[in-house]
Amino acid sequence: MSLLLAVLLATQTVGNAVPGQCTAPASEHVGEPGCYLSAEIDIEAPSGELYWHIYSLPTMTDARVAATQAGQAVAAEAHGKAWLHVMGDARPALIHGATITESIGPIRAPLQGRVRFLESWFPPGMKTRAHSHPGPEVFYVLEGEQCVETRDGIALVAAGEHYILHGGPHLQASPKGRRSLVLLVIPDDTPWMSLQSDWSPRERCSGE
Repeated sequence: MSLLLAVLLATQTVGNAVPGQCTAPASEHVGEPGCYLSAEIDIEAPSGELYWHIYSLPTMTDARVAATQAGQAVAAEAHGKAWLHVMGDARPALIHGATITESIGPIRAPLQGRVRFLESWFPPGMKTRAHSHPGPEVFYVLEGEQCVETRDGIALVAAGEHYILHGGPHLQASPKGRRSLVLLVIPDDTPWMSLQSDWSPRERCSGE
């Protein structure tokens, strides 16, 4: 998909649902702007917190093999690369053939629940509606810059950085565009997202 077409699609989705709505399979929307589900696993967190360890691998076959040896782990393809997502304690494991990209935490987690891993590409100007999740949402920006607006203000997350949103209503935007990996922690028996009508963002992420 050309960048021009992506920008046009982003412009059309402003104020509406982001393409994919973070539920459509990423494998069926390769190269498309929006937010897509790349993997999901069940988790246990006896201590009430976990760390997200992100590894890159040469191929998806390598990532799938590594996932069988890494505990609470899953392989996922996102942004044209093979990744291994591991949920564990603070110390990342040494995994043969894998390169550790980032370790993020601690992240609050339920004793039992689910984790969704998302592939997100927002061309310049794309943004979400005001919404919230029942658990933390974590962003790791690969390219560009992400803007997150909450009741407390805004956070700008540059490439190579991460941001943990512990909860509450928020809006995400990318005035200059960005690609990121996203993690959602979802307690059992709870809806994964709800739209917010009692909070109106000030659009401080518009870039104007």
